[in-house]
Amino acid sequence: MQDKEFLEKLKNAIQTETPLSMDTDFDLLDEWDSLGMMSVVILLENDYNFKTTVVDLLKYKTPREIYNVINVK
Repeated sequence: MQDKEFLEKLKNAIQTETPLSMDTDFDLLDEWDSLGMMSVVILLENDYNFKTTVVDLLKYKTPREIYNVINVK
């Protein structure tokens, strides 16, 4: 998986127009709320076969942190 593809999917899942980088701080995005996080949970499960919860997502601060975890799996 390439990080550009991952970022595009993530951007679509949280429905943001803000450009994302691998080091974007989720806390700076208005769309990083419970609905946005639930959309990411669904994205990770459907596209990457990675099961997680909204509570687990709270520990990740950037797209890179999620990317690294799903690539280790």
